[in-house]
Amino acid sequence: MNLAEVRENLRSMETELEKFRYLKFLGKPPDRPLVEIFDRFSDLFSIHTIQALDRSRTADENLSQVECEARKVLLHILQHGYLRKKTGKISTEIEVLSAATQNEPLDRNRGLIALFDEKIAVLNSAVSDFGLTDFQEYLQKLSGVDTGKFDAESDVFINKTDEAFASRQRDQEISAARKHSIEKMLKSVFPGRSLRSFYREILKNFSFPERNVPQIEVKNAPAALRIQSFSPSIPDRNYIFFPDLSGIEHYSDFLFNFGAVNQNAWTSADLYSRYPEFVHPPQNILRTGYGILFESLLEDDGFIRNCFRIEDQTSIEHLVQTQKLKRLGQIRSRIAAIKFNRAVFALTSKLDEVFESENSLKVGVNAAGTYPIGLISFDDSDRSLLRSSLFGYGLREYLRAKYDFNWWKNRASFEELIDIWNTASRYQPEELANLMGFETSFEFLAESLN
Repeated sequence: MNLAEVRENLRSMETELEKFRYLKFLGKPPDRPLVEIFDRFSDLFSIHTIQALDRSRTADENLSQVECEARKVLLHILQHGYLRKKTGKISTEIEVLSAATQNEPLDRNRGLIALFDEKIAVLNSAVSDFGLTDFQEYLQKLSGVDTGKFDAESDVFINKTDEAFASRQRDQEISAARKHSIEKMLKSVFPGRSLRSFYREILKNFSFPERNVPQIEVKNAPAALRIQSFSPSIPDRNYIFFPDLSGIEHYSDFLFNFGAVNQNAWTSADLYSRYPEFVHPPQNILRTGYGILFESLLEDDGFIRNCFRIEDQTSIEHLVQTQKLKRLGQIRSRIAAIKFNRAVFALTSKLDEVFESENSLKVGVNAAGTYPIGLISFDDSDRSLLRSSLFGYGLREYLRAKYDFNWWKNRASFEELIDIWNTASRYQPEELANLMGFETSFEFLAESLN
């Protein structure tokens, strides 16, 4: 399989997987089962294809830096698929057993522990086919960041936000009557039937009428479903679904999906022809970062006052602090999960060591027998979400400095966002931040949320 075939097959697989998600969301039968999709493209994830692609990165001396980086992304996608194939059967068994025993402490479920032990052993062995020592080294190669330095800086973030987190939790303990009054008022301000008009309002703030973004189609969703966005044909077809449900959490979901779906909608139509090696990476951290950028508007009292016409300062402050507490709790729990996973993958023998040894006391959570099994991660998702948060808040500060705090009402800021959305995910978030002239920093993130 030559490089062009690898690229085209990966694009076809991406499209089929997105269509599968889209039809599943609508409750419709998929065009083909998920297992059949993976089987159809299984040749992509053979060690022969991986080794051939790896050789191509060094054999051609005329490759540009962009093409070299793009082939590295291709290589990571193929390696990711190879590891998924190697652990497919074990992963299915873990999923079935986890669902059946989700309310049981892990230390009482020796069958599940044995399956995780087996999966870790297979992963540590399989990455040797890539010339790597263990799965931890693979995760560092995948992320492109110095995970040791990254994790040390995240530990500092925990220390810097301990006091603010505790203080915010105390501040939320207002009287029951006052809390009920505020939440009743907020619910009336965030009705589900207004979500579609809110979408138009956001675009209008940027001086962009909805008709100027025809590549995003707004649809109704059943009330039982949350807001979701899909991109079955980037950039031509993108959907965002709105259920008719009230509540701040649905507006938060909307803002996140607004940022995420716009990246796909504004991707350059000729991106693939100009950069033929490019495909979307296995961890689309930038897409999540744009979602976090827009979701963070609910932490901006000016945005809340302008968009929702809330005049009561106590209510505005309650909403802002609630959103910051939610984000702070999410980030701190991800950092704890990274610590936990680091302890798990560093084991030399069995997983239950982390529950029985003193290591369990060093991960920042009560891991001894009670830590949720679902937070053992094999795709570095916890670190990816942190990188998205660092990028999203760094980009927010960049836009504030350049266009003022009301950047969300400035057409020029939206046009600059379109320019960077045009590049899709050709850059790692840290690279793109550097190109734009801002840093991704745990210290700044702590300041933003403190």
